[in-house]
Amino acid sequence: NRRAYLIRTFTRSKQYFPKVSTVLTKHNLPHELKVLLALESAFNGNAVSKAGAVGYWQIMDEVAREYGMKYVPRQRSGSKSKGATKTSPARDDRKNFNKSTYAAARYLKDRSKNLDNNLLLMVASYNCGVGNVWEAMKKTGKVEPDFWDIKKFLPAETQAYVMNFITLNVIFHNYKKFESNTLLFTPAKIKVDNTEGDTVEETASSIYN
Repeated sequence: NRRAYLIRTFTRSKQYFPKVSTVLTKHNLPHELKVLLALESAFNGNAVSKAGAVGYWQIMDEVAREYGMKYVPRQRSGSKSKGATKTSPARDDRKNFNKSTYAAARYLKDRSKNLDNNLLLMVASYNCGVGNVWEAMKKTGKVEPDFWDIKKFLPAETQAYVMNFITLNVIFHNYKKFESNTLLFTPAKIKVDNTEGDTVEETASSIYN
């Protein structure tokens, strides 16, 4: 239903994703995280959310402050920013691609430490905060819950955010098939060896064949 958006996003990603991957590699983070840039701002450095998140990676004021970024504080109704004038606007590192990407990588690295390197939990925390993810994990009653265990305890927006993260990665990693309308998700039988040495059949998506 959003084919035009996916094609447009993939085309624009060619300019940004290689640079993001380089930064992620320096921080020993999975390259799949680069699609967060598309989800957060659609590559728009001037993007501002209703909550006050700014820039390429939609970083809030408090996070910008924590990671040592220069930023223009969110203006409250009726107030003016002290750091900017009509002739000399203040600098906001969140609108700088390189600086914001490094800050986002540092933030994600910290979340990987908080969440035992669980990729989907890290993605969820980028959207709703690590505190909310921890709270959802507690509600499952499990020792080491994953995203699928906590999904129902997360905000609807975060649930959709993680699923969109998965979707973009699947499509972008299989873009030629997507482009030619041959990317299928029908179950396929594959043979695998189980722990007891027997060969069994399991279902897997055909995109991985």
